[in-house]
Amino acid sequence: MLDIASEVIQAECPSCKNMLEYTLRQISEEAIITCSCGENIQLVDEKKMAEKTIGIDNLLDKNMDHLLQSLAVK
Repeated sequence: MLDIASEVIQAECPSCKNMLEYTLRQISEEAIITCSCGENIQLVDEKKMAEKTIGIDNLLDKNMDHLLQSLAVK
C-alpha cells in the first residue's frame, strides 16, 4: 500500500530559493527543517490537514486490508 505520510513534497527556501524536501509526516509533526543556507524553517499544519490526510489514508488501508481478507476467504 502507498504510505502517503512518506510522500516527498518540494518547496523553495524563503531565503535562498533552494529546493527543500520534506514529507507529509514532517508537516503533521510540525518539524523544523534546515536548508543548506542555514535557514531553519518551522513547518506548520495550520488546519491539521496533513494529520487528517494521514489518518484518512491509514483508515483506508485498514478497510482495504479487511476487504481483501474477506474476498480471500470466499
